Order: sequence, then structure tokens, then C-alpha cells
Amino acid sequence: MRGWAWAAGVILAVGCGDKFFAAESSHGGEAGAAGAEPGPEEGGAPDGGTTPAGGGSVGGASPGGGRPSGGAPGGGLGGGLPLGGGGGSGGVIIAPSIPADGLELWFDALVGVTQEDGGVAEWQDRSPHARHAFQEEVSQRPLLAAEALNGKPSVVFDGDDDLLQVPTLPGDFTAGVTIFTVARTDSNTQCMAYFEASNGSEQEDVHLGFYQAHYLYEVADPFLEVKVDQVLHLPEVVVGVQQAIGDVEVRRNGKSIGSSKFDLPVLTPREHVFLGNTEYGGCTVLDGRISELLVYSRGLSPDEVSRVEAYLQQKWACCAD
Repeated sequence: MRGWAWAAGVILAVGCGDKFFAAESSHGGEAGAAGAEPGPEEGGAPDGGTTPAGGGSVGGASPGGGRPSGGAPGGGLGGGLPLGGGGGSGGVIIAPSIPADGLELWFDALVGVTQEDGGVAEWQDRSPHARHAFQEEVSQRPLLAAEALNGKPSVVFDGDDDLLQVPTLPGDFTAGVTIFTVARTDSNTQCMAYFEASNGSEQEDVHLGFYQAHYLYEVADPFLEVKVDQVLHLPEVVVGVQQAIGDVEVRRNGKSIGSSKFDLPVLTPREHVFLGNTEYGGCTVLDGRISELLVYSRGLSPDEVSRVEAYLQQKWACCAD
């Protein structure tokens, strides 16, 4: 290899391609019921709890991926779109700068993090697909810390054995790839990942992380190792984007730091999907923390990338060099 207002009445707006749809909702959508309590703006849940205090998902006219147990945001993007979930808003706001088209995964430490036995047992996927990240082994669960990233919540990985698994991704990246993360690292080992999807070490892998303290985006054998030193102990917005024609760019804090061009990921499902872990030989799990991570099965346009970056920078009050 090589401010945001949290309230029961909100305006929900979702981007889809180059269009943005908006609907006003007092309880998270026409079919949704209000959450039991408004969700917190920041901070973690007590042990055994889930970060949003409210029940159900962001509401919408169609059922989504919400769980009946309550306290989970579910999979819907709400606002009456077909992507909407069936439950109440629970205090969750959907930002107008998050495009819906091609959104495969969306993890946000402000909502949907369930703790059991002192660690993160599940991190709910806010995308329509509800591919919730999980860790069944108690000893390998990362922690949810209320003020771990710039005074806001983050899922903290210990660099030893903590990792989260994600269900299989369908693997159709013929329209490109875009990965966003709000995160930080606390050591520079041989290599580590914010996100990886593969079928084993060096097999159909899609990777955003680090190699020899440099930023790395890799697809199977081709890779872009950006000769920019990894920044430790500071939050950052890191983006890896590959367009349908193969153009690749790695960005940090709203600025391009490297570019290349190579083949897209092959069309195949990927069963080994991780947050904070890579299966590359000689690498470690993430020593750091993740507050938000989004994965798209298309290359977002430059305007869309800038919109999402600005949303993340404002939301997390960080990462604007």
C-alpha cells in the first residue's frame, strides 16, 4: 500500500443533488410523534443510554430506520421526503448543507450513541440506510466523551484495540466517492484509518486515514499519499473525494492539500467496514476521536463539498485554518 437552535419546532431542509427541499415541522414530520424530551446540543449520554433523550427518528411521511426502543434517531432525513423516518424529531436538526443523494453513512456524536458496560455499543447511522456501527466485544468499545473535541462530544478510540464495525456496504461507487470526517488523532503510528471499507487486507479497499504520518486516500492498489504532515491533538475536517472520472482530492479544513487521478473502486459489496480501524498490515487502530463522519457513493461537486465543510466547521466550531 502506499447559534444551532435545538427545539421542538424546526425547519428541516435536505439537499438532493443540486436541489434543496425544505419542510416546516413541529414534531419531526407529518407522521412523526414528538420525542420524549428535546435532544441535547452537546454532551454524552449516561452509561447505558443514548445521546438523544427524545424517542424515535427525525420524522417523515415514510417509515425509516428508527428502532422502536426509543432514544434513537433512526435512519430518516425527515421533512416529509421519502427518506424520512417514522418517529419524532427528538431535538435533531437536519442541516440544509447535507445532500441526500448518494448518502451511504452518516455518524454524528451528538445523536444516536448508545453506551453499555462503559463503552459505545452502537453508533446509529443517520443516513436512510440505518447501517448502525457496533461493537459486541466490551473490551474493544470506544468511549463517548462529552467534551473530547473542541468542547463537544466525540467517540474516543484508544489506539490499542477500540474499533466499530459497520454492516456491509453495497459497493457501487461508479459515480465516485466522498468521505467527510470531523476528527483528530493523538499519535502518528505507521498507519491508521478514520474509515475503511474492504473485503480484507488490500482487497477492494476504500480508505481514508494516514500512512507514515501523511494523509492517505486509497482505493485498492492506487493511492494518494499527501506529503503533508499529520496534525496531532487538534480537531480537523478531512475530506477524500473521487469524481466519476477518477479525479481525486484530499482536503483538510476547507483547503485542498493533494490531488491525483486513478480508477474508481471496483463494483462489489464490501463486508469489512470500520470506523477507526484498518486491515492493512502493520497498522494500528485509531488513536484519536471521531465526532462526525459521512460517506457518499458519488463524488460531490466542489460547491457541495464546500457547503458540507462549512456546515461541519460551524457546527463543531473548529477546523478553519
